[in-house]
Amino acid sequence: MNKINVEIQYTPEDLQIGYTLHFKKLYPIRSKMLIVFGVLLIVLGVLMIVLKSVFNNANWLPVFYIVFGATTTIYHFWQYGTMGKRIYKKLPDFQQPFDYTISDDGIATKSTSMSSDVKWDHYKKAVITDDILLLYPNKFRFNLFPKRFFKENDFELLKNKIESLNIS
Repeated sequence: MNKINVEIQYTPEDLQIGYTLHFKKLYPIRSKMLIVFGVLLIVLGVLMIVLKSVFNNANWLPVFYIVFGATTTIYHFWQYGTMGKRIYKKLPDFQQPFDYTISDDGIATKSTSMSSDVKWDHYKKAVITDDILLLYPNKFRFNLFPKRFFKENDFELLKNKIESLNIS
C-alpha cells in the first residue's frame, strides 16, 4: 500500500454524521431508549385518562406522564440532532486541521496540539460506509475519516486495507 496523506478539517456536520453512524451501528437499541421511554409515558398517561374511574384521585398524574413523555421524546431528538455541533464546540482540537499519514505500518496523526503513531493492530473495529469510515481503538472512541477529504481512489485504498486486516 502506498502512503496516503490526507488533511482533514472537521466540521460540525462531519462530527454529526460520525456520531449518528456510531450510535446507529453500535448501539441501535440504547440510542432509542429515550424515545421508547417517552412514548411509554405518553401511552400510560393516555390510558390513565381513558380509565379515569380507576385513577379517580390522581387527576394530575396522567397529565404529568404525558408532558414528561413528550418532553423526553423532544429532548432525545434535540440531543441526537445537535450532537455534532455540541461536540465541536466542546473539543477545540477538532477545529484545527489534522494531518493523517496512512501506511502499511499504521496511521500517523499530527495536529497543532498532538501527534501520534498508531499501529494497525491497535484498532479493534471499523464501521465502513460509502462516505465515511470510523476506526475504533476501543468501543467508545473512534477516528473519523470522511471520504470528501481523500484524493482520487485513496479512500478505496484505505477501505481495502482495513478489510484486508479483518478489522471490520
